[in-house]
Amino acid sequence: MKRLSFRVLPVVAGIILVVLVLTASLTGQEPSREQVLTQIVMSSLSAWHYAPPSETDRWSEQAYDLYLKTLDYNKRFFTQGDLETLGGFRSKLDDEVRNGTQEFYDLSWEILSKRIREVQGYTESFLAEPFTFKTDEALETDPEKRDYPKDGPALKELWCKQVKAQTLSAYLDLLLAAEGDRAGIEEKFKAVDRQPFQPELEKEARAKVRKDLNRVFRRALTEKSEDRHARYLNALASSFDPHTNYFGPKVKADFDIEMSGTL
Repeated sequence: MKRLSFRVLPVVAGIILVVLVLTASLTGQEPSREQVLTQIVMSSLSAWHYAPPSETDRWSEQAYDLYLKTLDYNKRFFTQGDLETLGGFRSKLDDEVRNGTQEFYDLSWEILSKRIREVQGYTESFLAEPFTFKTDEALETDPEKRDYPKDGPALKELWCKQVKAQTLSAYLDLLLAAEGDRAGIEEKFKAVDRQPFQPELEKEARAKVRKDLNRVFRRALTEKSEDRHARYLNALASSFDPHTNYFGPKVKADFDIEMSGTL
């Protein structure tokens, strides 16, 4: 079994850096920090992992699937059309790593951030007016049991149902709080039977959902580029085997603190 020696890593990193610098001098394009880091991580894994993948296309497909799950695990943003656009890279991530490019990484974030902004606009319009909860509707909350939305209109419909369900849940929480009751879901619906619908609580529930969702959207759109790239590198590393991971500097520091029990 090969063991990764941290004494060797600086040497590997230095060799890769020299190669990238020479390439930059020939092409006139300076490699980005992300490109350099990707090359260092993947070259180290390929050289020192105990069982590096023999089928590079299969490895690429696994890395692609893992990364998409980290980006949109609940299938709430990407559409099937988006996946068709990105699907051409599914068996080519090994080529991108080898060539020092990151077209897939850049494109996936471009599409995701666009969808997040679209969804943010949808939710604002949904929450601007009171909901009525008298219509029979169904919403599958388990992402394993449903596919990605077919297109933009299907994405909008999905979020309409999700926002409505969140508002109803918030309304029931407020209704129970007004009664001084902290019971489960069955008691929530019994509370509805005990009292008539209260528009002021529904309005308060919409305000809470708007605040929560805007926090989620803002966090996603303002995420640091190094954290986004760390997630990508972790997907590449985890495709070698489930126990191989990449930690960004902050995550690594937190992990060390947790494992050692000391600051």
